[in-house]
Amino acid sequence: QTQEIDSVTTLFKMPVEIEVLTQNEKRVYRVLIEKAEEDFFFPSDEMPITVTFDKGNWILKKIQYRRSKNDYLYRLRSAEDVVDRIEAGRGLKAEYGDEGEFVSSALGEALLQDPFWGVRVEMARLFGDLSTERAKKALMEAYRDRSSRVRRAVVEALGNFSGEEVGELLIRAIRGDSSYFVVASALSALGRTGSPTTFTACVSALSRDSYNDVIRVNALNTLGSLRDEKAIPYLQEYAKPGRAPGLRIAAINALQNFPSVDVTKFLTRLEKETGKKRMKDAIRRVLESVRSRKMMSE
Repeated sequence: QTQEIDSVTTLFKMPVEIEVLTQNEKRVYRVLIEKAEEDFFFPSDEMPITVTFDKGNWILKKIQYRRSKNDYLYRLRSAEDVVDRIEAGRGLKAEYGDEGEFVSSALGEALLQDPFWGVRVEMARLFGDLSTERAKKALMEAYRDRSSRVRRAVVEALGNFSGEEVGELLIRAIRGDSSYFVVASALSALGRTGSPTTFTACVSALSRDSYNDVIRVNALNTLGSLRDEKAIPYLQEYAKPGRAPGLRIAAINALQNFPSVDVTKFLTRLEKETGKKRMKDAIRRVLESVRSRKMMSE
């Protein structure tokens, strides 16, 4: 146990189940943890395939393993508990990330084949900062997943890649996915790829209704991130009174990426016309940011 011991926090005392799995049998041993460091020994007729501390993941904890590649691979493919399969994917990437193609292949298999959507979501997220071609291809293939949660994680991860084929898939998701959240995430991801189609896609998305205006909000956020002055009229339109508060704040925040005289004048006028304190405070914060950026650029 590595927690800092003080007047409030002491060493924890708790029972823990440890599973030892071999080719021929599976045994679970129950031990009592009560010291900072303890050694436990269990009989086994053969070399274990894997050992699981806290079988079933009953204890809130952070634990650091040092496992072999084969151990991680076995757990990623065959562990009974979802948390153990996710932990195996994370550990494989953390400890063997320098073997990019090997890790991409293992995570890609789990991304496409694991029976639980939560594991597939986590595998897509792990792929987000792997720069291999295999990772990109696996993500693009995984967009066909039946779960919108997985498709959302996939398009978010694809925002870290580039290439015409990535842009085309994200545009397809924006135009045709049945989930509002996938569409919204695809807009943000498209902006991060630097695709030349981003501006047009965002402007088109402003006309689409969705739950909590999630599509319009992400379209406004992405327009702001492009720093293209053609976006200013659209952002100003959605910042005006009469629009939903969430849309107004998204548009106002996006305008801070344009430290120009015209934007400063617009926000100053808008602040005077706005009565509600929350909106007024948001405008003042953005005005301060715009003025600061303008001074730095001069």
